[in-house]
Amino acid sequence: MTLGPTSRTTSRVRLLSVLLLVLMSLTISIPANAFPQVHTVTFFENASETDSATAFETGTTAQTLTLVQNMSPAFTDAGFTFDGWNTAADGSGVTYADGSSYSFSADIGLYAQWVAIPVVRTVTFYENASPLDLLSAFASESAPTQLTLFGSLQPTFSNSGHIFSGWNTEADGSGVTFADGSTYSFALNVSLYAQWTVAVAYTVTFNENDTTTDSLNSLMSKSSLTRLTLFAKLQPSFSNGSHTFSDWNTSRDGSGTSYSDGAQFPFNNDLVLYAQWSLISPDIFTFSANGGNGIVASISGSPGTILTIPGQAGLIRTGFALTNWNTSANGSGSKYLVGEKVTMSGSVHLYAQWSGHVPATLFGAIGTFKKDSSTLSAALKNQINRIAVTIKSRKYSKISLFGYTSATGLKTLNVILSRTRARNVASYLRNRLHNLKVRGVTVSSTGEGAIAGQSSNSYSRVEIFGV
Repeated sequence: MTLGPTSRTTSRVRLLSVLLLVLMSLTISIPANAFPQVHTVTFFENASETDSATAFETGTTAQTLTLVQNMSPAFTDAGFTFDGWNTAADGSGVTYADGSSYSFSADIGLYAQWVAIPVVRTVTFYENASPLDLLSAFASESAPTQLTLFGSLQPTFSNSGHIFSGWNTEADGSGVTFADGSTYSFALNVSLYAQWTVAVAYTVTFNENDTTTDSLNSLMSKSSLTRLTLFAKLQPSFSNGSHTFSDWNTSRDGSGTSYSDGAQFPFNNDLVLYAQWSLISPDIFTFSANGGNGIVASISGSPGTILTIPGQAGLIRTGFALTNWNTSANGSGSKYLVGEKVTMSGSVHLYAQWSGHVPATLFGAIGTFKKDSSTLSAALKNQINRIAVTIKSRKYSKISLFGYTSATGLKTLNVILSRTRARNVASYLRNRLHNLKVRGVTVSSTGEGAIAGQSSNSYSRVEIFGV
């Protein structure tokens, strides 16, 4: 039988109704992770405790954090430069570098960290060849730095008929004097005026001195404050068989004033210098501090050379004094007295012998300081914190601080720098003891300067004694 249009329509409606009932009976399950959760990073400008400037970044998976230069609004802190992010405003939390990756697995607040921009100061050097001379050069730094050497200035300075003798804060030399190449703090702008002395020509006569009657000479005529001609450049050239040149002396036998090869010194008269010679394989006297600190330079010479046994110069041992030297560390060997004249007949190693007592217990040291700096870094402050805890636990009543520095070449600077380091440590230590509620502890400080000849930065420290 053939269905009419009405019957076919009815059948379709019934089929659709059945399908709809089936679909309505089904339960559709959507996975929980089908829609990842969005998390937010809140950036805080953190230029001050009341700074409310913020920026935001959202994400659902790990991605790179917005660079500080792309923040909107822009982040700034006058006089400071951006130094990364931290989860704590005071920088005590977790650190994130600028543009580093974050997982975006949780909301987080990041606080901008700022460091002060060093203040740059300028030293202006003036040629000062006359009252109207304005030729100048400049050096700008933000920390203690060696002044530009006179010979390296651009433009170059000169004063016809005169020799440069140093710098002064006043054109007429009535101010503060600075030696060529000395270290300046750059804490203030300063003007330095070249100081000049009239050039007077003197003659240095170099004598070969390979025998008691040697008359082979070489001449040098220079003005004041000039370097000696190097031995290797003398004309005619000097030599002495199996010996090697060591230095110059105003006496043929080396008993006068010594001058290092090429040394600079002020010429104020004519001078005769005699070459001093050493055997190529000389005898050597070496010295050990044997419980002290510092170094005494070794002494070398050919067999038969007379030497003087040195004293304590260059050695430090708090509470002790050098009495003599000995070939054995415990003093059981051959004794050599300070100042004794000895004829060299072989190489010898001598140990310092000390008398005295330890005035206090050396229980710590703060260091090392950065070169030519007395500033307490975070690491140095942490060391002082530990020292304060030790003082409290051991119940010390008197603390003595002794500052040291590596040799800078300027004795006055050595003393000032070591004293300032000791004072800074003392000030911070008193503060820490006060916070620990430690009372009745006397803290004193002094600067010991530099141990002679020691340029290693390991000597830039403050030693701590307690009783």
